Amino acid sequence: MAADVPRVATSRFGPSLKPMDESTMSEQTSVTSITFPVEVAVESGKTYWWCACGRSKSQPFCDGSHKGTSFTPVKYQAMDTGQKWFCVCKQTTSRPFCDGANHACAGIPA
Repeated sequence: MAADVPRVATSRFGPSLKPMDESTMSEQTSVTSITFPVEVAVESGKTYWWCACGRSKSQPFCDGSHKGTSFTPVKYQAMDTGQKWFCVCKQTTSRPFCDGANHACAGIPA
Protein backbone atom coordinates (compact mmCIF):
# COMPACT_ATOMS: atom_id res chain seq x y z
CA MET A 1 0.00 0.00 0.00
CA ALA A 2 2.78 2.43 0.76
CA ALA A 3 4.61 1.89 -2.53
CA ASP A 4 4.41 5.53 -3.60
CA VAL A 5 4.60 7.45 -0.34
CA PRO A 6 4.56 11.15 -1.24
CA ARG A 7 6.86 13.67 0.34
CA VAL A 8 5.13 15.34 3.25
CA ALA A 9 5.69 19.05 3.82
CA THR A 10 6.20 20.46 7.29
CA SER A 11 3.01 21.73 8.88
CA ARG A 12 2.73 25.42 9.59
CA PHE A 13 1.74 24.39 13.11
CA GLY A 14 5.15 22.86 13.79
CA PRO A 15 5.66 19.74 15.84
CA SER A 16 3.25 19.15 18.64
CA LEU A 17 4.34 15.74 19.82
CA LYS A 18 3.27 14.05 22.98
CA PRO A 19 4.53 10.68 24.22
CA MET A 20 2.44 7.73 23.10
CA ASP A 21 1.28 5.57 26.01
CA GLU A 22 1.53 2.08 24.55
CA SER A 23 -0.10 0.57 27.66
CA THR A 24 -3.45 2.06 26.56
CA MET A 25 -3.22 0.88 22.96
CA SER A 26 -5.72 -1.77 21.85
CA GLU A 27 -6.95 -3.31 18.63
CA GLN A 28 -9.94 -0.94 18.67
CA THR A 29 -8.24 2.31 19.69
CA SER A 30 -6.69 4.71 17.22
CA VAL A 31 -3.47 6.26 18.44
CA THR A 32 -1.31 9.13 17.35
CA SER A 33 1.35 11.32 18.84
CA ILE A 34 0.86 14.09 16.28
CA THR A 35 -1.87 16.67 16.86
CA PHE A 36 -1.55 18.77 13.72
CA PRO A 37 -2.42 18.10 10.06
CA VAL A 38 0.18 17.70 7.34
CA GLU A 39 0.09 19.33 3.93
CA VAL A 40 0.80 16.86 1.13
CA ALA A 41 1.37 17.47 -2.57
CA VAL A 42 -0.91 14.97 -4.32
CA GLU A 43 -0.90 14.02 -7.98
CA SER A 44 -4.00 13.62 -10.12
CA GLY A 45 -4.88 9.97 -10.72
CA LYS A 46 -2.73 8.60 -7.89
CA THR A 47 -4.14 6.51 -5.06
CA TYR A 48 -3.18 7.24 -1.46
CA TRP A 49 -3.96 5.07 1.56
CA TRP A 50 -4.65 7.15 4.68
CA CYS A 51 -3.77 5.61 8.04
CA ALA A 52 -6.92 5.24 10.16
CA CYS A 53 -5.31 3.58 13.19
CA GLY A 54 -2.59 6.13 13.98
CA ARG A 55 0.09 3.45 14.34
CA SER A 56 1.82 4.06 10.99
CA LYS A 57 5.36 5.39 11.07
CA SER A 58 4.61 7.00 7.66
CA GLN A 59 1.87 9.41 8.81
CA PRO A 60 -0.52 10.35 7.39
CA PHE A 61 -0.27 7.26 5.20
CA CYS A 62 -0.62 3.55 5.94
CA ASP A 63 2.44 1.34 6.40
CA GLY A 64 0.52 -1.82 7.38
CA SER A 65 0.82 -1.28 11.15
CA HIS A 66 -2.95 -1.81 11.52
CA LYS A 67 -2.55 -5.56 10.98
CA GLY A 68 -4.21 -7.41 13.87
CA THR A 69 -6.55 -4.49 14.67
CA SER A 70 -10.09 -3.64 13.60
CA PHE A 71 -8.80 -0.72 11.49
CA THR A 72 -8.43 -0.52 7.72
CA PRO A 73 -6.79 2.29 5.75
CA VAL A 74 -8.93 4.75 3.81
CA LYS A 75 -8.42 4.92 0.05
CA TYR A 76 -8.12 8.40 -1.46
CA GLN A 77 -7.98 8.85 -5.23
CA ALA A 78 -6.64 12.30 -6.15
CA MET A 79 -8.77 13.94 -8.81
CA ASP A 80 -6.50 16.96 -9.16
CA THR A 81 -2.84 17.76 -8.60
CA GLY A 82 -2.34 20.11 -5.67
CA GLN A 83 -1.95 20.50 -1.93
CA LYS A 84 -4.21 18.71 0.55
CA TRP A 85 -4.25 18.84 4.36
CA PHE A 86 -4.38 15.28 5.70
CA CYS A 87 -5.58 14.59 9.24
CA VAL A 88 -3.09 12.91 11.56
CA CYS A 89 -4.96 13.26 14.89
CA LYS A 90 -7.63 10.80 13.60
CA GLN A 91 -10.48 12.90 15.09
CA THR A 92 -11.75 14.13 11.72
CA THR A 93 -15.20 13.31 10.39
CA SER A 94 -13.99 14.18 6.85
CA ARG A 95 -11.56 11.27 6.46
CA PRO A 96 -8.83 11.53 5.23
CA PHE A 97 -8.78 15.33 5.45
CA CYS A 98 -8.48 17.64 8.42
CA ASP A 99 -11.80 19.23 9.38
CA GLY A 100 -10.63 21.15 12.44
CA ALA A 101 -12.05 18.58 14.91
CA ASN A 102 -8.83 18.89 16.88
CA HIS A 103 -8.41 22.38 18.31
CA ALA A 104 -4.86 22.55 16.92
CA CYS A 105 -6.27 22.16 13.41
CA ALA A 106 -8.68 25.10 13.42
CA GLY A 107 -8.36 27.28 10.37
CA ILE A 108 -7.00 24.67 7.95
CA PRO A 109 -8.21 25.32 4.40
CA ALA A 110 -10.63 22.70 3.06
